[in-house]
Amino acid sequence: MAHKLKAGTKNSTQPIQYSGSMAHAMEKAFMEEWEHIMGSGKPEMNDQVRLLFIAVAQGVIRHLVDNKRAFKIDIPSSTSGTSSEVSVKRIDTEGLLYP
Repeated sequence: MAHKLKAGTKNSTQPIQYSGSMAHAMEKAFMEEWEHIMGSGKPEMNDQVRLLFIAVAQGVIRHLVDNKRAFKIDIPSSTSGTSSEVSVKRIDTEGLLYP
């Protein structure tokens, strides 16, 4: 099974694309960190905060896809002690990713 980056959306014209997305991971991390930083009970999640997570996730993944050539991977050779540099040719995504 290939791994794909999923930004997440609540766009009503798309199938449910929030669960398992980067935006959903941000929401979960936000809720987990809340008490450590704010020192009180967790807030009730709302659509304004989810909009922020979706916008950030969409922007991050769009930026990664648009700039995949910025990534270089060094693959060390176990026999010669040298390494080869390869470029990322593609970043796979799933679900709606805004242009």
